[in-house]
Amino acid sequence: MTEDPAKADPAADDASAEPDWKRRARLDAVFGGDEPDPEAPRTGGHGADWYRSNRPPHHS
Repeated sequence: MTEDPAKADPAADDASAEPDWKRRARLDAVFGGDEPDPEAPRTGGHGADWYRSNRPPHHS
């Protein structure tokens, strides 16, 4: 007799019953909220002049 793997795993039933918005809210409570936009420029808020003037000597 072969068991259905989806029914054998109790976590699979819980995950399918939980709405996506509720799952996201639970994960955000543990790991933090919004993720940064991967398409946004990663300058850290400083311009190129700041980076040039603050470059360590071993990178010159």
